[in-house]
Amino acid sequence: MDDPAWAGATVDEVLNAVCADENLAVVLLADRTTMQAESHALPAVTTLTREECADDEDYEQLSEFGREFRTVRTLTGAGPTGWNH
Repeated sequence: MDDPAWAGATVDEVLNAVCADENLAVVLLADRTTMQAESHALPAVTTLTREECADDEDYEQLSEFGREFRTVRTLTGAGPTGWNH
C-alpha cells in the first residue's frame, strides 16, 4: 500500500493490517531508512508463526533470518527477482 497515513507504522501494526491474507508469507516495507539509504534496503517481515509449522525444525528452517531483515535488490548473483537478503 502507498499511503502516507502509514508513515511511522510499526511492523506489528502492518502485520495486523494484513493478517487476514492467509497466502501472504512475507511483507516488504519501505520505511524512512529504505528511502534515505543509498542501497534502498527493504525490511522483509515474515508472517509465519511457529503454530503454522509442522515442528520446531520446520520453523527454524523457514525463519532462519529471524522475524525481519533487510533485503536489497542486486543485478547479479540473485534469484529471478533480483532480490537478495
